[in-house]
Amino acid sequence: MKLRIMMAFLVSVVIFPSVVFAQDLSENILEKENVSTKYYKSTTVIKNNNYNINVNNENVIISQKTEEISEDEYNSADESYPFTAGSVTIETTYKKMTTSITSSGSTYRYKNELVWKNNPKIRSYDTIAIGHYASVKPKTIKFSQQYCTSTTDCTTSTTFTSKKFSTGTAATFKLPVGSYVSLKQTLYFDVEKNVDAKILKQIAVGDYAHATKTISSANSLKYSVSVNGIELESSITDYYDSINVAQASWTGSW
Repeated sequence: MKLRIMMAFLVSVVIFPSVVFAQDLSENILEKENVSTKYYKSTTVIKNNNYNINVNNENVIISQKTEEISEDEYNSADESYPFTAGSVTIETTYKKMTTSITSSGSTYRYKNELVWKNNPKIRSYDTIAIGHYASVKPKTIKFSQQYCTSTTDCTTSTTFTSKKFSTGTAATFKLPVGSYVSLKQTLYFDVEKNVDAKILKQIAVGDYAHATKTISSANSLKYSVSVNGIELESSITDYYDSINVAQASWTGSW
């Protein structure tokens, strides 16, 4: 009897740590598969005599270019301040977008978060969105915009206009005015099945449209959302920048 007890104890010591290690490893792999992060740099040329960080004037902008950059470039970049070059002011801003699918049992949450590294020049109506397959649909849509004027003075706004499509969901909102040390927008929702069949793959396609000119709230809603991201109507394409989407995916059986 003593021999049997000792053997059982030794087996438990050998097996249990291996099981825990395998579980932790699989969770880490799953997390990597379900998160996608993109980094962006915007360079804006502004008329010198009109420059003011708080002015929403579409005539201020001469040109703007937004491009995807590496994580290293994003991390090493200063929180750029405008500098004068001849008769214009050149401003560089950086932002990071992270899209994810997380699961807890049979509950799946899609989330898109955009973080600004410095203050955007134009403060008009922006849109954050998540494209998805028509096999799922969102339950309750949650949106928040947090901005801090200091490390201890932060405000969170939940004011937004939602738009839902069979292949995407979005929140349109007004950027806060003034100067702040941090700014981020978050859109998320849990999804439910929209079909009777098993779902073997899910995707969450994060996108963000930043207004580079002042636009009315009514016109800012002229868009749709799909697995290709935000699709603007032709009448407002010149009012927004364009970035590459961030796509998170999940495979399994649901």
